[in-house]
Amino acid sequence: MEKTEKSFRDQLVNMAKVVELLEETFNDTENVKINIDLNEQEFNYISKNLNNTNNQKSIISIGRVDFIFLKK
Repeated sequence: MEKTEKSFRDQLVNMAKVVELLEETFNDTENVKINIDLNEQEFNYISKNLNNTNNQKSIISIGRVDFIFLKK
């Protein structure tokens, strides 16, 4: 079975769904931070889409949730 590659926009939509759940779960928490370790190829894909110049870390903030992408 072939794996369908999702667009970056589709990935952002999925992250927004996760944000809703996290904000409901941690209602009294000011900010929620999620660290995600990525291999170099995945990290470069995220960084390219965000025009990120940091070679080790990229951050996407949605609502009160920070998705912190770290290169392994």
